[in-house]
Amino acid sequence: MIVIAPAFQNRGIGTQLMHDVIARGKPVQLGVLFENHRARALYERLGFLEIGRTDTHYQMIRP
Repeated sequence: MIVIAPAFQNRGIGTQLMHDVIARGKPVQLGVLFENHRARALYERLGFLEIGRTDTHYQMIRP
């Protein structure tokens, strides 16, 4: 689980972290809470696609 503390959000930390993970060249799968619209928007900008849902999360993948 990765969480950016609120005091450090909106500084590009999450984006850089995800770029580093994506650069490894392997598919990345994750879950995003339904109410976390900003995180979902970030992942969509980075090329993630929704592949399913649980009771609380969107399931997303970046192939």
